[in-house]
Amino acid sequence: MFKVTALTCNNCNTVLSAPAKNRILVCKRCETAHEFRNGDVETIRLSYAQSPGDSQAEQVYLPFWVLDTEITVSGLKIVGGKIRRFMKGEHSLDGEKRIWICAGDIPDDQAEALGLQYTKENPEFEVGMTPGIPGIPVTCDHHEAMQIADYLFLKNEIERSGTLQSIEYTIDFHGSELIFLPFEKGSNGLKPLI
Repeated sequence: MFKVTALTCNNCNTVLSAPAKNRILVCKRCETAHEFRNGDVETIRLSYAQSPGDSQAEQVYLPFWVLDTEITVSGLKIVGGKIRRFMKGEHSLDGEKRIWICAGDIPDDQAEALGLQYTKENPEFEVGMTPGIPGIPVTCDHHEAMQIADYLFLKNEIERSGTLQSIEYTIDFHGSELIFLPFEKGSNGLKPLI
C-alpha cells in the first residue's frame, strides 16, 4: 500500500514543488534548498556563481556537487612511468580535496572532463545568481555524486603515466554543497564562463 504525502520545507513547513526531473526543491517562501531522495527531502547548501558573460540569453547554469573529501592512499604499486608522472605534472588526487561532480544531464565524457578540471583547479567566482539565466535540472543526488567521486579518483589514477598494478585507499566525505556555474551554449556543447 502506498502513502502519498506532501513534501514540506524543513525550515518553514511550506509545501515544496519543483520542475520535472529535478532533485532539488527550493522553498518559494524562505528560499531554503532541499534535495529529494528516497521519498523525503533533506536541507542542502546551495550557491550560484555570478556570470561574467554578456548575453544571458545564451547561457545556462550547470549544477555541480562539490564534495569535501580526505583521500588517503595507503598502498600503491605502479610499473614504470614515475619519471614521466613527475615531468608531466600528473598529480594524484590524494589529500584534502574538493571534488566537483557534474549533477546536470550532459554527456558523460563532458561531465567527467569538467569534474576533473574543476577538481584539479577549483574555480574562483563571486557568489550570486545572475537573473535571467536558466538552470539545468539536477539529475543526481549527493550520494550518487559520492560514488562518482570514487570512480573519478580511480580513473585519474589509472590514466596517469605508468601501469597501475594495485591501489589501496579510503575516501572520507566531510560535507557537500551544490554550486551552479554559468556556461555558454554553443554548437559544440557547453563552454565554461568561469
